[in-house]
Amino acid sequence: GSTRKGYLKGVDEHIFRLLHGAVAETRRWPHSGTTIRWLGNGIRTAKTPNAWEFTNGKTGETTRCRHPSRDDPVDRKWHGATPHFLNEAIATMAIDGETEGARICRYWRTAPDLAQTKRRDYSLPDDMMVEEVRPTFSMDEKWLLLVSPRDLERPLWLLSLADGQCQPLPLPKGFLASNRSLFTPDCQLLLLPSFERLHVWNLPEGRWEPGVAIPKHARVNQGWSPYSVSPSRPWRVAFSCGAPVIVMVANLEEGTTTRAAATPPFEGDAHSTAVRWLGNDRLVVGSHRPAKLWLLEADGSGGRQLLP
Repeated sequence: GSTRKGYLKGVDEHIFRLLHGAVAETRRWPHSGTTIRWLGNGIRTAKTPNAWEFTNGKTGETTRCRHPSRDDPVDRKWHGATPHFLNEAIATMAIDGETEGARICRYWRTAPDLAQTKRRDYSLPDDMMVEEVRPTFSMDEKWLLLVSPRDLERPLWLLSLADGQCQPLPLPKGFLASNRSLFTPDCQLLLLPSFERLHVWNLPEGRWEPGVAIPKHARVNQGWSPYSVSPSRPWRVAFSCGAPVIVMVANLEEGTTTRAAATPPFEGDAHSTAVRWLGNDRLVVGSHRPAKLWLLEADGSGGRQLLP
C-alpha cells in the first residue's frame, strides 16, 4: 500500500484515480501543490503556473499546453474558471452577459496536441437568462448543457459545440433545476436528477425517456453525490444519498432501482462519499468521514469493506 495520506488513508494513486476520475471535481495530492487529474483516454494531467502538462502513461511522453494570456481582457477570465476533464481535452467556459449587446459563451480547449489553449466564442439566444449558469460538458466535446436556475420556465439550454446552435429543452414533469447533471460515457443520454425521479434526455432522438423513479427511502434531503455511469452499460447509473449513506443503482432500460449493500454497513453521509464503477458489475465506494473503502456488487447481492 502507499504511504501517501490522500483522500483515503493508505489508498495509492490508482485508487485515487478510480474515485476521482474525469467526472469528479478537482482535488490535490496533499502537500504536493500540484493538481493531478486524468483525461478519459488515460492521459495524466498536471497543472503548473504556466501550462497544463500531459503525460502518456504508456509511452512516457509529456507535452505542455500554455495557459491563455492574463493580459487579454477576455482570456484572463480563463484563469478564474473551473476546468472540466473530458475524453481528450480540458474544457473551460465563461459567459459574458452583455458584449456589444450580445450574450457570448467563451469556450477554451486545452489538449495534449495544442501548444497553447484555444478559445472559441458562441453566441447565445437573446432571451436566455445567463446569470449563475451552471455548465455540464459531454465527454466527446459535442454538447454543453447550460442550466439557468433563475429561469423557472426554461432553465435547460443545450448548446451544440459543433455548429453553435443553442436550444431550450422542454421541461419534464416534476423537474427541479440541479447541478448534478451529466452525460453518459457514450454521450447518447443526458441525465438530470430531481427529487423524485432521474430524468433522461435522449440526444439523438431529441426527446425525454421515461426515466427512473427514486424510491421514497432514498428521497432524503441530504444531497446526492455525483452520479456514476457504468462504462460499457450506460443504462446502469449508481449514486449515493442520505445520512447514513445509501448506495443505489438505477437501471434506465427497466425503470428500476436496486440498493447496493455492504457488510459492515456504510458510515458517513453522501457529501463525503464517492461512488465509482469497477468494470460493469461492481462498485468502489470511498468515504473520508471516516476514511474507508468498500467493494460492492451492483446487483445488490452483497459487498465487503476493503480498507481499513
